[in-house]
Amino acid sequence: MIGQFLKKLQTNWSIILVFIIIGILCGLKAFFTWGGDWKTQTVLYRNIDNKNKTINFQLRADRFAFGYKKRIVGIYHLAPFMEWTTDVDTLYLDQSKWEKVNLQLNKMKLK
Repeated sequence: MIGQFLKKLQTNWSIILVFIIIGILCGLKAFFTWGGDWKTQTVLYRNIDNKNKTINFQLRADRFAFGYKKRIVGIYHLAPFMEWTTDVDTLYLDQSKWEKVNLQLNKMKLK
């Protein structure tokens, strides 16, 4: 719009070229900044009172570091397609409310 206003982009070819360049730049930014999805490797604990609450160990592939980022989170399954995730410190976990499961899911298909 600025190019049209300043009379710089007057042909259809120049307008299409600007859109292509902007699309390529947005695609490159998305490629270099997107970290990927967290995948559950192990379900560590399950809540005794509410089976929809679990504490999971998750991994995410690191794009350029050739490794994995790790985290331990509490997950509350609201529906089959929706979950609430919070960070959990297992050192201060109330063992009377949680049962140890250690269920290996291996969603990243690691050997």
